[in-house]
Amino acid sequence: MLRHYRAIAVLLTLIASARIISTYRQLSSTIDEPAHLAAGMELLESGRYTYETQHPPLARLVGALGLHFAGSRWQRHPDMYWEGWHLLGQHGRYWRNLFFARLAMLPFFWIEVAVVFLRAGKIGGAAALCTV
Repeated sequence: MLRHYRAIAVLLTLIASARIISTYRQLSSTIDEPAHLAAGMELLESGRYTYETQHPPLARLVGALGLHFAGSRWQRHPDMYWEGWHLLGQHGRYWRNLFFARLAMLPFFWIEVAVVFLRAGKIGGAAALCTV
């Protein structure tokens, strides 16, 4: 019985992932998204984290990995917002670069889904999984 719930959860997660990905080219970057990406790229390419240390670096680093794989490179500009816009616009591929930066963040969603599924099963048993 639990196998069926797992299969349904995986199927729903795949559908949700496809719907999330479908928004990547529809929604432009948020006001602070370039700055977060610049901070992550600084850490990725220089090993330093100086732009702004208010936020933990993990999510920023993961987003920067997507940008890095898309071909964007850090230019070492002192302003993190300018640097972020430059990273997204490198090679005239704004939408492509933004797509890869956001795609790199998708595993966080999958981890969240797995945690909720496992905790619901542990706390409420199969009955909790039936209400999904």
